[in-house]
Amino acid sequence: MCQNHFYTERDWLTYQPSDAQNLEKALEVIKYRQKNKQFKAKNKLYFPINFCTEYESNFFNELNNNFSENESISKLLTLQIRFVGSKIEDTLVYTKDIKHQSRKINDRIDFIPLQPLIENYNFTIKICAGREQRELVYFYKDQAPPNPVLTIVMYTFDATEHIFKSLISNGVGYEYFKKLAKNKKIKDQKYFRYNVNVYLKKTAEIRLPYWLTAPDGTKFRVELEVIDICSIHGKKVTLTELASN
Repeated sequence: MCQNHFYTERDWLTYQPSDAQNLEKALEVIKYRQKNKQFKAKNKLYFPINFCTEYESNFFNELNNNFSENESISKLLTLQIRFVGSKIEDTLVYTKDIKHQSRKINDRIDFIPLQPLIENYNFTIKICAGREQRELVYFYKDQAPPNPVLTIVMYTFDATEHIFKSLISNGVGYEYFKKLAKNKKIKDQKYFRYNVNVYLKKTAEIRLPYWLTAPDGTKFRVELEVIDICSIHGKKVTLTELASN
């Protein structure tokens, strides 16, 4: 499997494998910018992935809106991640229980798309809650110079249906993302973006409540950009409606 899966420049259309770098080289660029105070607010490392989930819908109870207290609307069967530019056979398949050629979902990681970074590239994660979370995602308190950002770029089909499946149910990230959605802080059209100011139509990447530390000690904030490749077909429900149920 090719290890060149990181990008130090954003691509507004599609990330080309020829522009990809391995982690060591990408970190050199990030540290050079940091040292020379370049890209002061935009020193970002991009990690684009194709993302999909397979789940079994509890159709009859969903139809009748008849669920017991501990019963979920659907059961996650598999979660699939493929690095942009990788071959189909290199797709990573995650399941609740280890099955043939699958990886077990690690509930302690909270946000499943981070699992390849931790398992394949030896990043470490710190999950922030309470005051620490508020300072990280709302006030964005920084060191000088600012911490670099690792942006997960997630390409998926019908993102509204799949996005909550990427978060461990009732985990810190799940509750945080659900709160943003319920409060209409996420603009869920072709691109899922954080609504900084609804009236001025100002948006930004979605900040996540995690710190990631690379093997060389570089500490990253984490942001998420979701690109819904089927948004042109319309949605059955909005993200806000889904989060409110």
